[in-house]
Amino acid sequence: MTEILSKELVKLARCGESTAISELVVKFRKPFYIYACHYLGNEFEAEDATQEALLKIIKGLPGFKGLSSLETWMFRILTNVCIDQKRRQKNQPLIHSCSQTEEGISFEIPDQRPLPEEEVESSELRQSVREALNKLSVEHREVILLHDLYSFKYQEIVKITGVSLGTIKSRLFYARQELKKYLEI
Repeated sequence: MTEILSKELVKLARCGESTAISELVVKFRKPFYIYACHYLGNEFEAEDATQEALLKIIKGLPGFKGLSSLETWMFRILTNVCIDQKRRQKNQPLIHSCSQTEEGISFEIPDQRPLPEEEVESSELRQSVREALNKLSVEHREVILLHDLYSFKYQEIVKITGVSLGTIKSRLFYARQELKKYLEI
């Protein structure tokens, strides 16, 4: 951001003046989106990050202390939102990639549709996993689903199930051993 925001605009926005807030949003929406798109590599995630950051900024404006420039403060919030988004998307495949060109932002959308034989193979694998999961005891199935499917951490599973940490780790170990046996891996 090469332009410095006027002190009056910042003051009005901090006081909750809707026109000033709208002006800030309009001014930062596109640069935020471009930054988030480059950071996240996904147009949909970038749009979500931009929206979330702008909402956090609007809510946080009254508490802005002015220890840094407003732009720095706002981009720090956006960066933190992007870091959180990146953590959440860590195991998700990249669907869209963003690139900056002279004409603006362009998106390359790779064809990620599986081939027909891959669909059949994937369907058969899902069915096999479902059947193997159903062969597990309720306790073993529960920890496998919570940890491996829903990505809960051990301590979260302890809180969900009310079972000790050692028991959770033990159940997860034995559940995985049983799954390997049922799936013949």
